[in-house]
Amino acid sequence: EISLGLVGSEMCIRDSSKLDQEKIKEEEIAIYEDIVKTNFSNAHLLESISFDFLVSGCFIKKKLEDLQSTDYSMFILQYCRSIERELLQRVFLSFYSVLEEMKEGERDTLLENEFAHKQSSVFAKMLYKGRKDFTLGVMGTVLSFIWKPEGNTLSSSDLFQQFRFHVVEQTNEQFLSKQRIKELKEITTLRNKAAHVEPISKAVSYTHLRAHETEAD
Repeated sequence: EISLGLVGSEMCIRDSSKLDQEKIKEEEIAIYEDIVKTNFSNAHLLESISFDFLVSGCFIKKKLEDLQSTDYSMFILQYCRSIERELLQRVFLSFYSVLEEMKEGERDTLLENEFAHKQSSVFAKMLYKGRKDFTLGVMGTVLSFIWKPEGNTLSSSDLFQQFRFHVVEQTNEQFLSKQRIKELKEITTLRNKAAHVEPISKAVSYTHLRAHETEAD
């Protein structure tokens, strides 16, 4: 199941605070890698970049705590980057392989038939153009249309039906649940706030993210 980087041996965090130019040393990296592996039991299944986002997120969180910061936006962004990358690579971009395996003309027909569909048209047009820039918000919206097996939106879209089958294959039935979709929506909202000017407190960040650490199996 999908879980909520360090490139090279160190990373510089650029910010106007005391975190300017601070580096993670190799011995520190190992400490934060162990924290991630403890908090996320399936961390070994993550892509390396997704894993590194979590490691650097743990590092940032510790430094913000040391500074007694009132804004945990940087920490939130790193965690959300991990979630976004996993969804993008493992669920959405991997669906292109399914489309490529279709017979000549079948793919285009499938996608073109969705252009007039109210809910699936945006997704279909992005796939038709070979787009790879699915945002966390777009991915969450698409998943919200397909989580319910008996839903009218799902039954009215061949594309959504095929995509749902693909998502379950890549994750499991439990991933496509009402609760998971709700959590993803909340995380997306928090991520959008963190990416702009609104400060996010430690309490708020923990409420939305820490709860997912031990259950992200």
